[in-house]
Amino acid sequence: MIREIVLKAVAGMGIEADYVEVEIPKVQSQGDVSTPVALGLAGVLRKAPRAIAQEIISAIRGMPQGDIAAFDSIEVAGPGFINFRFKRDYLYEQLRLLYKERQLRLRVDVGHGRRVLIEFVSANPTGPLHVGHGRGAALGNALSNLLQSAGYVVEREFYIE
Repeated sequence: MIREIVLKAVAGMGIEADYVEVEIPKVQSQGDVSTPVALGLAGVLRKAPRAIAQEIISAIRGMPQGDIAAFDSIEVAGPGFINFRFKRDYLYEQLRLLYKERQLRLRVDVGHGRRVLIEFVSANPTGPLHVGHGRGAALGNALSNLLQSAGYVVEREFYIE
């Protein structure tokens, strides 16, 4: 959602971009989500990143209200980051939707039936067991389960030490 909004704002400024980095700030007081897109555009536009960030924010605020209704605030921070804060009502609604439609929203098919092979070590039947055997088995199986739930066809290979 934020990527699309920022891409739309940047395109409205006459700049072609195909990707916008979005991250969670390390300090919670800096917002819920942040993007350094203005920092990346500074070299191309030959402007200060903070000025570019302010232009992007102005373009976002000029969008239809439905596109930006989820945000409590959008502001420039630091050398040119754009920080977004979501409205609490929006977050609560998203949590309600996630709970209500959990099978649909939590089981996204990103694998599309592609095959993947996970190889991991199992316990040596002739030697002593140690914690590493359990760790390897648990990690390999957990990774296989995650990939399978994401739509991959998973084949598991257990190797004996």
